[in-house]
Amino acid sequence: MLAVAIILFVVFYQKRLSQQQLRLQELKNQQQQQLFLATNQVQEKERKRIANDLHDDVGVVLSTAKLYLSHLMTQPNIENVAQKIDQLVDAAAQNVRDIAHNLTPQNLEKFGLISAITEMCKKIQEANQIQVSFEYNEGQRLNFDIELGVYRITQELLNNTLKHAQASEIWLNLKFEGQHLTLQYSDNGVGVNLGSLSKTNNFGLGLQNMIGKAEALQGRINFQSDLGQGFGATLCIG
Repeated sequence: MLAVAIILFVVFYQKRLSQQQLRLQELKNQQQQQLFLATNQVQEKERKRIANDLHDDVGVVLSTAKLYLSHLMTQPNIENVAQKIDQLVDAAAQNVRDIAHNLTPQNLEKFGLISAITEMCKKIQEANQIQVSFEYNEGQRLNFDIELGVYRITQELLNNTLKHAQASEIWLNLKFEGQHLTLQYSDNGVGVNLGSLSKTNNFGLGLQNMIGKAEALQGRINFQSDLGQGFGATLCIG
């Protein structure tokens, strides 16, 4: 009887210990997700502040400069110089608008994820002479924090392709099923050996950042790639 009691005690103790360890791991994961989500919220708030500052402060200065230049262009002998300065101011103003848009995607707030990704793909295709295909099915709008997180992950995937892949084509497919969302992404670039990636280099850090963002959204992201085989990713939320 004593031996049976000892065995039962050991089994019970091990089960209790396993449950405690599992609970501690769950708490740790929740804390990490909450920390990552809080960090993202702070970053987005700061992005919005910077975008507003660019629009309100720098934008006003450039607009004022345009007024002075318009006056200068009516004066004799300085028309050519004024025109060149005017072109530079126009370029600077456009850069400010682009930066502000990237910091706070207003199209996402107003029209939703599909519209925002469509616009981003269009701009990339026009600017980089790369074919971008975006397919999707219509779905109801999700919580804005989720849409923003998916948008940021998509943005990072596209940036990685432009910086590292030497690709000529990119494919995206966004599928809604109720509150569930799946994004499939691939390019025909040079690919990468995922097993040899260091978490400390820029590309490896980018992948880790996307994994953290997906987990903060209660989702997951998987990557597929090999040398000469292009790069792919599958993001699942919900």
